[in-house]
Amino acid sequence: MRYILLLPAIVVLGCAPAANLDTASVSQSETRCAGMAASYEAAKDRKAKIETAETARVDIDEAVFSWPTMLAQRIGNFSDANAAAKKMRELKKAMRKQKCAGVDELD
Repeated sequence: MRYILLLPAIVVLGCAPAANLDTASVSQSETRCAGMAASYEAAKDRKAKIETAETARVDIDEAVFSWPTMLAQRIGNFSDANAAAKKMRELKKAMRKQKCAGVDELD
């Protein structure tokens, strides 16, 4: 008999959703946003540096004799630039999720 009385209490307590308290303080949020903004700017600078390195002038002799090396280097630069762009997109998405100020101004 006592199990019949205890069973509804156990079911109700077991099925209740867990309390999800927002314990993050404003200063921690601002610190995270500032860190993500700094990472975004670093990725942006890296991407710009890669893109400007691709426009380097190449002599004809160098192009004829070392084109496989140049091609491999360009493919590597292209993948590095894509990785930097992906990191920028992910940081922007994370900043929007954290509701950081000035996310729309980044670019």
